[in-house]
Amino acid sequence: MINSKRSYEQLKCFFVFNKKVFMDPRYIIYPSLIEALTTLNIACEVVFEEQLEGKLDEIGKKDTVIFVNSYLLDITSIKAHDILAKIKGVKLSIGFDDEYRYRWTFNFAQHMHKILTFDPVTLEYLSQLGVDCSFCPHPLKEVQINHAKKVNDNYDVSFIGRVSPDKPMRYKLLKAVENEFPNSFIPGMHGQYVNLEIMHSAFQASKVNLNLTGISDFNFDHPLPFQQLRRGFKGRPFEIGACGGFCLSELSPSIQRALAGTNAIDFFEDIDECLEKIEYYLKHVDVRIAKARQLNIFTQSNILSNQSSNLFGNEVLNTIRSYNKLGVPKTLYERYPDYKIDNNVQPSMELERLKCLMKNHEFFNFIKQTLYLYRQNFLCAFMISGQLVGSMFRFLVRKKKL
Repeated sequence: MINSKRSYEQLKCFFVFNKKVFMDPRYIIYPSLIEALTTLNIACEVVFEEQLEGKLDEIGKKDTVIFVNSYLLDITSIKAHDILAKIKGVKLSIGFDDEYRYRWTFNFAQHMHKILTFDPVTLEYLSQLGVDCSFCPHPLKEVQINHAKKVNDNYDVSFIGRVSPDKPMRYKLLKAVENEFPNSFIPGMHGQYVNLEIMHSAFQASKVNLNLTGISDFNFDHPLPFQQLRRGFKGRPFEIGACGGFCLSELSPSIQRALAGTNAIDFFEDIDECLEKIEYYLKHVDVRIAKARQLNIFTQSNILSNQSSNLFGNEVLNTIRSYNKLGVPKTLYERYPDYKIDNNVQPSMELERLKCLMKNHEFFNFIKQTLYLYRQNFLCAFMISGQLVGSMFRFLVRKKKL
């Protein structure tokens, strides 16, 4: 449990996390969320989801409860309704992957007073429903470069990220980059995992750092037209910026929006344009260095969680102040009780939750939650099991083809 001293405004936030994900050192974004608020003298306490029900009496009307990546929480849709409705304070949700988890996002959104999202579609849709919703990039902790363990200073191109069978377009692009620029550092193409130290060193040492933004998971209930062409928000460009590197990114309106007109990143739309721009920036060193400097300045000022100017912390702080002054708005659940998402098992949401447990190798929780679903609704659980087996089969087929 993490606590910090309350400020003179007596502001306090309870962060609700999935315990295993929060404790995983790979998810460095979660400590940065807390630091972004404590830097602004907001007292913070971490509550793991299994503790939330027991904390309800401690949460006052002026406190704020922040749910982080709600789709990762093990709270079933049935229990979530009951718990969320009992929280007396302000409820805020942050969704890093809203761009393809609409049903799950909206299940939580109906109980939230405020949504912070990085996806323009979610932003506009929720805003049309009257939900207080803001677009805000997530913060990052300051990067400490260990110069004694830097990777090769002479790499022309680097890409750090997942390369898997469910992203064939990504594999095709990176293969073309490796063929055209053999002096590249793309460990994911060869099944290699790198730690944060090597990743940050690569960002600083490489001349061109690629950022790819394709969305690989899709909404099962109401897939959007051209879904496979959508490009979501990724925080990787700002990690590159924090390391002083230059970023060439796949086109993403979300990232463009986050930059707020700052010309610190260049974008490409297809493989040919990617190769052309890599060639250009390898030849034009001054232009590349100038853009890298712009990105570093933007990141230092707006993204780093230890800066009082960080966008995320100030968005939360301004929201709390506004609600204290003008009153807390009603949630969708309170305003439109006849239109609420029913308090029952939602197949697509439960499927997504079980898939997350499998991906995180939480096999005990997977079995426990599956048995719970069978007790609640046998037919629904049977449908989910069939869809899960189908998803695993399709994954293996794609993997074999690659």
